[in-house]
Amino acid sequence: SQSPATSYNGWSVSEVWVGELRVLAAEGKATHDRLVYLMMEKFHLRTHLSALKKFLLLGQGDFVAVLMDALREELNKPASELHRHSLEGIVDGALRNSNAQYELPEVLERLGVKLLLAQQDIGWEIFSLDYKVEAPLTSVITKASMVIYRQVFHLLWRLKRADMLLGGTWRLHMMSAKMQMAKRLPRLSATLHDANLVRNRMWHLFQNLSNYMMFEVLEESWTMLESKLDSAKDLDDLIAAHEDYLQTVKSKALLSAEL
Repeated sequence: SQSPATSYNGWSVSEVWVGELRVLAAEGKATHDRLVYLMMEKFHLRTHLSALKKFLLLGQGDFVAVLMDALREELNKPASELHRHSLEGIVDGALRNSNAQYELPEVLERLGVKLLLAQQDIGWEIFSLDYKVEAPLTSVITKASMVIYRQVFHLLWRLKRADMLLGGTWRLHMMSAKMQMAKRLPRLSATLHDANLVRNRMWHLFQNLSNYMMFEVLEESWTMLESKLDSAKDLDDLIAAHEDYLQTVKSKALLSAEL
């Protein structure tokens, strides 16, 4: 028969250890499952990640259009003349006048304005939307990840502004055509024609770049993130999924330091 050192109530020591490890594994899995459930269902991680995509990555198109139009006069001012509370009021107005108003209150109340410190620039260069994140969401949406969101925001914001300026130039060209400016000032005819060709080429470039960013970069990366969130087994999986998502966006947007 087995000695007490090698048996316990008829079970070998190895069998006892295997049994205890299985219990610990089951308890560990239950803990991880509970953590993932709380992050996704109680703290609404997916909802806040979606909000970051809509607002900081400019995915909410109608809101962005209303916002840029409303901010035009303020952001044309020198940076030193801007006031955060005034800009936040304009952002609130853009939310009310777009489909973004139907977002959950806990999402809308987190949206704000962040201004960079460079005082020599005009408002367009220092303006950024901001999104407040608190614990335990900060375990996934870290300060480092918010830096990347803002980097991508500034790239997309400049693309949107360029598109807006080109649209304004197109309207001026249409006005000059209606006023028959080329006939009234024949010497300007060739210049106006060349300017229109350049504007068309620039518009085509920015449209292609914007479409690439919105669909091939942001939408594809978001689809991959959602898939990883659905299959996450623990908090580490959630963190890794979000980090991979942001690094993919940053790399495809040509914002990586290696490029």
